[in-house]
Amino acid sequence: MEVVSSGAIGRIISFEFNETLGFNHGGYIFGNWRRERKNAGTHLLEKCCHDIDLANWIIGSLPVRAASFGGRDFFTPENVGHVERIGPDEQGVTAYSSWPDPQPARPSPFDGKADIFDNQVAILEYANGVRGTFHTNCNTGTPERRFYVCGTEGTLRADVVARTLEVQRIGWNSKIEKVQSHDGDGHGGGDEAMGKAMVETMLRGVPPLASCEEGIKSSIVAFGLDRAADEGCVVDLTPMWEEAGLTGAAEAVQNPASSLLRQ
Repeated sequence: MEVVSSGAIGRIISFEFNETLGFNHGGYIFGNWRRERKNAGTHLLEKCCHDIDLANWIIGSLPVRAASFGGRDFFTPENVGHVERIGPDEQGVTAYSSWPDPQPARPSPFDGKADIFDNQVAILEYANGVRGTFHTNCNTGTPERRFYVCGTEGTLRADVVARTLEVQRIGWNSKIEKVQSHDGDGHGGGDEAMGKAMVETMLRGVPPLASCEEGIKSSIVAFGLDRAADEGCVVDLTPMWEEAGLTGAAEAVQNPASSLLRQ
């Protein structure tokens, strides 16, 4: 966000972002209570809402149109053989079940009882004209949580898993600039930062870095994307923003080329 705000890549035109999970992470989700929509909503809402929140923050606007396609194509009974194909680790832990879970009788992630998607792709068009794509998959060999942002003057590439943040300006013989990123555990050091901010809010009354309104915004985007996937249509998010009292989004639709949407 600091790099984008500095103007290093100019005005944002388009971007892509993702959250692709390692196989044991995916196995945890599909062998856990959150695998059913009735308990936690969709995977996009329960897990990827944080990525959507970051996108809304960095883009400085809200999506007004959404399209999406998704399905459960791996965590199904016919794919249980992949557990044996991979085999146990050096400590004898079974593949797809290395994450600890407090449930006494942990179900198999391949029992077919989940009703959330294990892979999904999405397209978003923001009120300020920026367009983005999102991809999530719960069974990958190369996990990523990455943003690739294209602006009028350069490109930003950041991956919290690889702990890289790079910028390259558009021009002759330009070189990739590696920007120092936080080298810490827990979501790339984010847990530590959020923990400190929570202490400031709870003990000293400092306003939270992200408010309830930010949570509502990312949830509405997830609702729209999942509706698009379930119904096979492009969803107009404007009525949802109006229902939530965020009328600024509806006004921005009138002029998509306007400056960054302010709430």
